[in-house]
This record gives sequence, structure tokens and C-alpha cells, in this order.
Amino acid sequence: MIRVEFDHTVKVSDYKAFMRAYNAALEIDRVSEPTHIEPKVMVTVFGELSKVRIEFEMDSPPQQWLDG
Repeated sequence: MIRVEFDHTVKVSDYKAFMRAYNAALEIDRVSEPTHIEPKVMVTVFGELSKVRIEFEMDSPPQQWLDG
């Protein structure tokens, strides 16, 4: 099992639009890679700035990562 974490600090003025766009991207992933495990998403809000962490768990890294 491999785990990949992405941390972003973002300034989001419309969280509903942000999450709609994120969910739309996940839907594309579900269709193109049905074996992917759903990522975990955590949001920490600090006023206008927010920290977004996205964690992916995979059985093995995608082949294109290994090919370079």
C-alpha cells in the first residue's frame, strides 16, 4: 500500500463552488480509474486562508510514475 498526501494553502471565497469543482474532478477519476480508492479530504479554516489536505491510498503506484 502506498500513501500520497498533498497539502495546499488556499484562499477560497466560495467553499460550495470549491467542493463542487473538487467532486467533479473526483467523478472523472472514478470513471477513468474505477479501482482507485476514494481520497480523504480534510480542510482546516484559518479566517480567509485554509489548509486542504488530500490523502490518496493505492495498492501500487501508477505505472506512469514508475516510467518517469
